[in-house]
Amino acid sequence: MKRHLLSLAILWLAGLVSAASNEFIDLHPLPRHVWDMDHLSKRDDAAQSVGLQDHEKFMWASGQEANTKVTAVSMVVYSKQDEKILDLDKVAFALESVTCGDKMVLKFNNKLFYAAAKFAWNWVNYNDLRSFVVVANWKGCGDPKARNPWVVSNAAFADKTSTITLDSVQSTWQKVSNSYNMDFGDIVLGSGGKSKRWLDFDLSKAFTVDLSSSFPSEIANWSMTTPYVDAYLAIECEDCGTQGTLQFAGHIEGSVFGGIDKFEVSATPHGIAAHLGLSLTFHGEVDFDTLPAPGDEFTLLELPLPSGWRVPGVLQFGPNVKINAGYTIERIVGDARVSTGITASVPDDSVAKVDLASKNPVEISGWIPEIETDPLEVSVQIDATAHVYTEVAVAASIEVLDENGVNVEIGIKVPDVTVTASAGYNVDGFCDNDTGKPFGLKLDASLGASLGLQGYTELKGDKDVFLDVTLYETPALYTFPQLCLAFGKQSPGACIPEQHTFDPDDSYPPGGYTDSEDDAGANIAERSLRLAKRDEKSAAYLTRKPYLLGCDEEKKHEIWPQKYQKPTSLRNKLQVPIMKPGMGCGEDEDEECPASTWSMDKLPDTLTKADRALVTQKGWASEHIYEGNWIRDFIQHLVDEKYPAIDGSTVGDDTKCKGAVNTFGNKLGVVIDTKTPRDAGNYSEALMQNLGTTWTSGERMALLPQIQNSMKYDIFNGNNIDASFSKKTLNQRVCSLGRIATVCKYMNHKAIRDRMVITNNALEAVLDQLQTSSEVYKPDGLDFKTAHQKWFEDMYKAGFENARTRLGTYLTSITSAELDSLDPDTKAAVQNVQDNCKEVWPLDSA
Repeated sequence: MKRHLLSLAILWLAGLVSAASNEFIDLHPLPRHVWDMDHLSKRDDAAQSVGLQDHEKFMWASGQEANTKVTAVSMVVYSKQDEKILDLDKVAFALESVTCGDKMVLKFNNKLFYAAAKFAWNWVNYNDLRSFVVVANWKGCGDPKARNPWVVSNAAFADKTSTITLDSVQSTWQKVSNSYNMDFGDIVLGSGGKSKRWLDFDLSKAFTVDLSSSFPSEIANWSMTTPYVDAYLAIECEDCGTQGTLQFAGHIEGSVFGGIDKFEVSATPHGIAAHLGLSLTFHGEVDFDTLPAPGDEFTLLELPLPSGWRVPGVLQFGPNVKINAGYTIERIVGDARVSTGITASVPDDSVAKVDLASKNPVEISGWIPEIETDPLEVSVQIDATAHVYTEVAVAASIEVLDENGVNVEIGIKVPDVTVTASAGYNVDGFCDNDTGKPFGLKLDASLGASLGLQGYTELKGDKDVFLDVTLYETPALYTFPQLCLAFGKQSPGACIPEQHTFDPDDSYPPGGYTDSEDDAGANIAERSLRLAKRDEKSAAYLTRKPYLLGCDEEKKHEIWPQKYQKPTSLRNKLQVPIMKPGMGCGEDEDEECPASTWSMDKLPDTLTKADRALVTQKGWASEHIYEGNWIRDFIQHLVDEKYPAIDGSTVGDDTKCKGAVNTFGNKLGVVIDTKTPRDAGNYSEALMQNLGTTWTSGERMALLPQIQNSMKYDIFNGNNIDASFSKKTLNQRVCSLGRIATVCKYMNHKAIRDRMVITNNALEAVLDQLQTSSEVYKPDGLDFKTAHQKWFEDMYKAGFENARTRLGTYLTSITSAELDSLDPDTKAAVQNVQDNCKEVWPLDSA
């Protein structure tokens, strides 16, 4: 016997939102002799040194000492048609001076190299469409870190002074490049005499981002205090943080007309792990299902990373790591503290590689975390559902040739924790291995992980996402063994309504309600065999049973409840009254219910959405006021008192039950109009459709706590309202008396009586139509409306009489000494508790 009483859903996000602007460290041009061994062997060849090329290679780095690891960028630029390119670094040893401007003047100190340059560069003078790009590394020729390109359209030669004057205009890399390749990462520079490749796109050559961090112990505190809601949530973390490094490398290819053709970024983890020593403390009764859930996102900490790096005008890379936190609250019902410890590590052989310009952009291997856990612990008896995860995300903003800028984010969500704690009651023992304790808690938990990647451009703060993929998602990477804990008594703050009889019409577990108003497509072919037809396609009936007449031994003639909405949806209909007792739902030994809490109030219609969150799906009932089982009881009353044993062709046999089935279950040709989208197929269905349903709830239903709803069912069914009353402590007995009093006050409340009158009037209209029908059997002399009025009055008054009688019996178990221990107001309320259960009659009284 299990019932969810307390639910908590939290979304805890630790991650990165965006790649924030960094202070950039400029990389410096790497002299060609450090990385281009081939160039050294060609320095004696003048023609090779000064020759104009179709493409050229350039390199920048954070240092230039041999055998040291540096961050490096390599770029290969391909020239346009009728354009060549020259890196002056190749001929710097043969130049005496260089002056840049509209007239770039180069004075050679070697006549042989001057002559070779004159021969090669005179190429530009033969055609006005020709030009060549000079990349100068001399002072005064632009940003020495960027190595600015100059476009030359004409060359003049002075043989006497070995001077060449070039008509030139300073340009940008974006304008002069027909196409280009770029690679970036970490490399170890070669020694002077050893041949070394300039830079490969290789995962072993990557720059490193350190992810080590420690989280603050206090993650979040949320509270809500209004006249109707008192709830809070505290999230704490002990010994929480991340460790390890993430290494990046990249390769870019592009063209002046086509933009970026290839944009590869790879990331490999090294020792990445996250530890989460999480504690959740929560209190209150609040459920935000169908309402805007409270939540927040904020920066928990920002990792102190080294600055980003850049080659001005060529490439800039800004790594950024923030640990952000966030939460959303779905439900809290009760008081508890839940804690666990989890460590998740990412295997070092994992690789994530993405080509942002490819149709198949993602290549992934590994990355599924390895999990180690501490035992789950819970401090009190609760019912909860919690979803918690951490996400460490790394972002890099990358800008190519000043104009093509993208951002790449890699988010590692680990661990992704789902915890479900289900509190309940079983008189035979909650846990199989501890049968002597009726209260208990079953704790289930699973751990998952996921890896996501997003690529986007950003303009004035607006994201344009062009790649957003979940590389993997594993919700059940590890499952904890189920933990069952049994208790001999109820814990403070816990509500266990299954100790009481459930109203079969109002009290259903999740899945027993429907929020849909679409009733189309129902099969009505078998209505002649049923009293009130079940909608076969409705999820509202997955866990329900039909009502059956006592005379229906074969259980063939079913009366089915109609669709209605769950409490957390019904509360959003402002016409539906929310009836709140002054006392809470807890029934532990320390619970106190003074006379001041013995109230039953209709909350204001102007209640805010946030305040309406006090209505929880599992602690409240969508209350029908006029119950569905009363329709069954009325028909059974007619069978017992009004239907004769008959034999005739109209009825089919000589049973009294068959006569009633003919009257209320016979398939009709006439239309019985109701407020549901579908016309009733018989009179029992018409009666059920006129109770509280999805379409009539605004004027015929109310919201009532589940415990009071269960007590109402017992009161009007003649049951013992609290069978264990005499075994309870004084506090518990006083609370039980108070709750019974609030049920009577609920039934006598004007808002509830008005809705009962509306329902009765609707039912009597159906009975009037039945009275004049020629399609069904009717016993001689029976007026259905009059019979219902008499039956209802007797049933209604008998319910109040049952309540008064039971209260009188309960009072005998309270001694004089116990009465004297109460405060005067509560003592008087206990002594006069039966006065609360005097019915207001007639129902339409002022």
